[in-house]
Amino acid sequence: MCLSENSYFYELYGKEEREQGRMEIIQNLLESGLSAEQVSKLAKVPLNRVQSIKF
Repeated sequence: MCLSENSYFYELYGKEEREQGRMEIIQNLLESGLSAEQVSKLAKVPLNRVQSIKF
């Protein structure tokens, strides 16, 4: 089954996959030595959310 970008399932699962990928990138940036403040600015994610990521 091919999911078009306008389908309900794409909307539901596409958002989850994008969010998971974003969190992985944030984790990688933190592991590479960037501060939580730097990652927050680069990823445009609230600082408290970046600080809550465990690695």
